[in-house]
Amino acid sequence: MDRFNEFAQVEAMLFCEFHPRSGPVVTYKVPENFGDAFDSISEYLIPKPAFCNRLVTVHTTTHIVMGHAVLIPHEKYERNAMLFNLCFVFALGANVGPYEPVVTKMARLLRAFETESGMLSQPATKATVLTIMEQLQEDLNSYAESQIPINHANAINIKIFPKYPATPPVYDWQVPVCLVDLMTMVDKNWDLTMQRILRYINGVLTVRRIAEEAAVDANLVGIALRHLVNYGCIRMVDLFQFSNVYVLRGNTTAFLAQPALQDQYRRFIALEPAHPPPATRVFTLLCGLRPGLTVKQWMAENGVDVAQVDVRRFFLFGVLHNLIYRLHKFPVTTRGAADGLVRLREHGYGVLRRLIRNHRPYDEICTMLRISARELDDVLALEPGIRFIYAAWDPDQQTGPHHGVAGTHCSPTSAVGLAGAASQSPS
Repeated sequence: MDRFNEFAQVEAMLFCEFHPRSGPVVTYKVPENFGDAFDSISEYLIPKPAFCNRLVTVHTTTHIVMGHAVLIPHEKYERNAMLFNLCFVFALGANVGPYEPVVTKMARLLRAFETESGMLSQPATKATVLTIMEQLQEDLNSYAESQIPINHANAINIKIFPKYPATPPVYDWQVPVCLVDLMTMVDKNWDLTMQRILRYINGVLTVRRIAEEAAVDANLVGIALRHLVNYGCIRMVDLFQFSNVYVLRGNTTAFLAQPALQDQYRRFIALEPAHPPPATRVFTLLCGLRPGLTVKQWMAENGVDVAQVDVRRFFLFGVLHNLIYRLHKFPVTTRGAADGLVRLREHGYGVLRRLIRNHRPYDEICTMLRISARELDDVLALEPGIRFIYAAWDPDQQTGPHHGVAGTHCSPTSAVGLAGAASQSPS
């Protein structure tokens, strides 16, 4: 298959302008026999000044029309302004995101051609626009790029790039897990920060620990890891601890229907490659997960043999393949203690008080205070009004800053997968 088929095809191109006497008109069409009527959306093809000089996408019953109308005020024009719009037409339902910068750039270029030489307003050169449209449509549909010489000083260079979703932020308490062998890919031309941290990406160390071990600023480490996430080289997961709580997702039937995935799972977690646990045992262990049960309690309840099963890799595989998810631990205050937390204040834990009031999870609190989960348990034991809630939590849904307690927070009482009412820690 042609590698350019991933981009939507440009079905037609329209050059619209406001004629001094005829009003809004479609001056050029490519192809010429493109017969769809656009009278109903003419006010968006040649829009009011408020919609000029910005990208506008219109959905009709059959097509998507994308344009960037250009308004050039100047007394040399008959109505003291020139208004035109080069529109791209796509099939309804097409992914037009990658074309947004293309349409915007073409509007900017045509504006420059007009202001520099009057190419669009002079009858002798105006037909150049039709030539540009014909070649541009052919090139973009065939090669996803176009190079069109205009004159001795100007040319059009356009290329379509895939539009990827925004890379989620990387947090200090998360753990990067390699999905490819990065050490076989690195070379001397890679970023220096990237070269220093690669050896520490082992699926165990958090971002903060990697920064400390590599002697690199944590912000630089986060930026480097975001690049790796963006290219699908790593995934960010939670730090594995025996006090973690995991539960099974509702897709066990899909797991049972994939023998290849079952075999991959049992081989990934086997400490003795020659004797991996049977798939039935793996499934039994998965079904043994439930809210309120820590990893340590799960191991005791299901008789997990640590000589045969790598427990950390068991949960890592399940999370990466969306078979299980983690319930985060949130310290919360009871109604009477919400305003006080007096004992924490008396012992100098002002930052901890703010984190609790902003409903931060244990991982974030431990990372910020540089203490272990057990040490945090001991500190919170000072305050009798503290209780714990276990809930699923996606840090990427926050709109606040990546670090600290300011900004919008995720309330555990409204998170998906709430594991019962407030209770004491099961650990």
